[in-house]
Amino acid sequence: MGRILKGSKTQWMQTFNAGIDAPIFKSVMAKGVRLSKSNAQAVAIAEYVLSHALALIAPIAAQRDLQAKKEWKSTPYREVSQTRWTLVGAGAIGTEIARRAKAFGVHLTVVRHSDKPAEMADATITMAGLPQVLPESDVVVLACALNDDTRDMANDAFFAAMKPGSILINIGRGGLVDEEALKRGLDAGKPGYAVLDVFQVEPCPPTTGCGAPQGADQRPHLQLGPGHRRAAISCSSTT
Repeated sequence: MGRILKGSKTQWMQTFNAGIDAPIFKSVMAKGVRLSKSNAQAVAIAEYVLSHALALIAPIAAQRDLQAKKEWKSTPYREVSQTRWTLVGAGAIGTEIARRAKAFGVHLTVVRHSDKPAEMADATITMAGLPQVLPESDVVVLACALNDDTRDMANDAFFAAMKPGSILINIGRGGLVDEEALKRGLDAGKPGYAVLDVFQVEPCPPTTGCGAPQGADQRPHLQLGPGHRRAAISCSSTT
C-alpha cells in the first residue's frame, strides 16, 4: 500500500475488505489505481447476524441464566416468522442476510439508495422513509457503507423512533452509530438490545464510550469469518 501511495506503477489492487470507504483506500483510488473489494465473507457475516438475532428473539441467554440458577420459569417467546426486520443496505452482505431472514418467514423491509425493489424484500424504501418503519421494526440491521449520508445515522432521533425492546445489529461500520446516543437509547429500552461488531475506534479502548453498555453484546470485529472464508478471499485475490 505504501509503495502505491509513493508512486508505483500499480494499476489494479485487490483487497479482502468488503468495504472500501477507509481513507487509505480513497488515497489509493485518488492515484488512479483500480481497486476491487471482496464479497467472500458475506455468508459468514449473514450467519453472524442471524445467529445473534435468533438467540435474542428466543431468548436463549435468559433461559441459560435461569438454568444456572436452577429456577424453573418460562420466558417470553416470539416466533421469528412474526417479527418485522428492517435491513439498511442491499449489497452482497445485505442480500445474504435477506436470504436467511426470509427463510424464517420474517417481514423484511430493505432500505437502499433507490426504491427499486430489492431481492426478497417485502418492501423497499429509501433512507427518507426509515423513520417511518423504525417504530414497527423488531430487528434493525445496519449493513450499509459509511459515507457523509450515513455517518452517525443511528443517533438520538433514530433510537427515539425505534420500537421498545427491539434489536439493533451493526455489522456495517462503527461510524454508522453514535455510540453515546446508543447508550442513552439502551437506557430507555429503545433498542432493548444491541449487537455490535464494529466501532468508531478499533481496537475498542475499555475506557472510552464504545465499551459495551448494559444491553449490548460487543464483539471485536469478528465478521471476517472462519478459516475457509479467508482461504476463499485469498484465492479470489490471486485469480
